[in-house]
Amino acid sequence: MATALEAIHKHCLMCVNGYRDILRTCEHKACPLWPYRMGTRPADGSTPHRPLKACRCFCVDECQAEQVSQVPDCQGDTWVVGPCPLYRFRMGKNPNISQDARARMKGRAGHLIAAKAAPSHAQI
Repeated sequence: MATALEAIHKHCLMCVNGYRDILRTCEHKACPLWPYRMGTRPADGSTPHRPLKACRCFCVDECQAEQVSQVPDCQGDTWVVGPCPLYRFRMGKNPNISQDARARMKGRAGHLIAAKAAPSHAQI
């Protein structure tokens, strides 16, 4: 299973026809995928999105012309060079996480939020 970073890197390589030198010097900094184009997270933490959210932003803004309603209907086959590597990540959710695991994580998050909201013994 590919990660969002791997999918972004593959997408960016397809965008520059496989030329790694062009990928390194890409000047399209307005693209939400640009910070992740090399398949890594920037060390300085200057990115506005996480990789999954960058995939979603790209699909909405760049590919579907800001038509959010069209993203779920995307078939991922609109590129001449091959299927879109971002297709599985277009909804901004990690397809590598099962629905059961997602529900467990949501439950744990709920417990943490409740614990923060409850007064501690020091506050009483």
